[in-house]
Amino acid sequence: MNEELITVEQGNKGSRCRMKNVTKRQTKQLSRYGDPDPALIRFGQSCQHNGKSFQCATVKKRHIQTLRQNFYADSIKTNQDIRLCHMLSVASIARRRSDGVNVVPLKNLSGVPKENRGGDRKSQKSEEKKECVRHFLKRLKGRESHYNRKKSKRIYLSASLSVAKLWRLFNKEYPQNRVSYFMFRKIFIHDFNIGFSSPASDVCSKCTRLKQQYKFETKAEIKNQLLVEYRVHRKRAAAFYELAKEAPENSLSFCFDLQQVQPLPRTAIGDAFYSHQISLYAFCCVELSSRNPTFYVWTEDYAGRGSTEIASALLHHLDSLDYDRIEKIRLFCDGCTGQNKNSYIVHALMFWLKNKSPEGLSEISITFPVRGHSFMAADRCFGRVERLLRKNTDIFSKEEYIKFYSEVGQVKILGNDWKIYNVKELEKVYNKVKGIAETKRIFITKSNKNQRNPKIEVNTHLYYRFAPENKSRQIMLKKGKDDDNLVLNIIQPRNSLPDKKKHSLRKLLKELFGENWMSRADLKWYKDLLISGNADTETSDKEEDKGEQDVPCDCLDEEAALHI
Repeated sequence: MNEELITVEQGNKGSRCRMKNVTKRQTKQLSRYGDPDPALIRFGQSCQHNGKSFQCATVKKRHIQTLRQNFYADSIKTNQDIRLCHMLSVASIARRRSDGVNVVPLKNLSGVPKENRGGDRKSQKSEEKKECVRHFLKRLKGRESHYNRKKSKRIYLSASLSVAKLWRLFNKEYPQNRVSYFMFRKIFIHDFNIGFSSPASDVCSKCTRLKQQYKFETKAEIKNQLLVEYRVHRKRAAAFYELAKEAPENSLSFCFDLQQVQPLPRTAIGDAFYSHQISLYAFCCVELSSRNPTFYVWTEDYAGRGSTEIASALLHHLDSLDYDRIEKIRLFCDGCTGQNKNSYIVHALMFWLKNKSPEGLSEISITFPVRGHSFMAADRCFGRVERLLRKNTDIFSKEEYIKFYSEVGQVKILGNDWKIYNVKELEKVYNKVKGIAETKRIFITKSNKNQRNPKIEVNTHLYYRFAPENKSRQIMLKKGKDDDNLVLNIIQPRNSLPDKKKHSLRKLLKELFGENWMSRADLKWYKDLLISGNADTETSDKEEDKGEQDVPCDCLDEEAALHI
């Protein structure tokens, strides 16, 4: 549903951080006229008189500290002098003469008296420019947040904008009232409550549904049931993160996830929004601390983004790790059925644990989060990459994308560093995991009773914490089949695109680079791809995911039980 654009209004600037001491002049002013000893460390009371005339010894240190804080609260020298003169003028006049002197207005002032001599003569000249900036900002159109509307009237502009871009647009539109970036930013922050990008949208649907049902329910019994269900749901979501925070001895933990599709070529022109583009995929494996991420990068002309590609990248990452004194591997990933939460990933991990894992390694566990509460360490890595990509609107080659990914972590390129294996061949040997859509944890264990031919077992858990009906042992090896000496065959890259996408891509490249774009050396990759043999990749993608259609999606999973 499209949201209606609303106009930015002045006022209600919100609880954002204020611009304090942002100029060199203000910083020097604070260091020169600020309190040099706020804790009174170097203060020493020299007077020890205790008579009626001199009572310095009776003054507490906290009283002196309070007076100093009030005096140095204003770091402007002129205001400090006015306050000091005010105190001296009142204290130097005898009590019997104070009634004849006009000091009553000074005593009744709540703040510092206004200085009418001299003063600022320049701010009035720029007032017209400031009003022009406010008028420009009021014309902007944005979206209002659906959350916390009572507390804030914050307006969200497009994510492609920034304060610097708005400042340049203003100076271009009003050349006769050009302002500095500092003045524009000061008005933007202090006079308006504007943000960039839209507020959070990927929120848990079940949390929202239960809140709305509880809000409008009138029966107390049903409200209590909704409240209990909501609390259990939140507890279950928190249990996933508690497991991720644990650090068992002799264990290795990391998470993996696939980033949203990146377009090639990446451009901001209007035709790109209506044109087919080549998709670039990035699969991230990273420690739970978000350090040392590894990105597995490929484009759609090489392969798709199904469970085969995810399993192949995961196998390569497992082969590259150091397993000194490691007995268990803990994996964390979201519940996307077509990529992570399916039998093919489990089969690939069983194959690796039996045939390629070191002798000391005995267990691999996979933990899936509650839907709507799946923010993990890999998402932080993707955020770093997207922060770099937002600064570069025009990207026309894979190498440019790889350059940005390499600034965040290590990059593995399909075809050069890793290959795709046909992990779906393992379905001939292993059974599918029963009830995987409702499963929260999967444990793959290796029995060390027979070192030459270890036995692999799979246990599925419906919940994060123990319950009598939680654990379920499954027999994965099919009758009459043997999983000894299994070998995975390599899948060759397809190097092709659908005809429909080729036609659309040609039009976009012609719009970007002109009629003779094929003669450019930097666009040779597009040329070779468009003139290569046609292949019905859409059909092959459907066949690739055919075996996963019978597995219900994780989004359809209803958590009716009250177990954690």
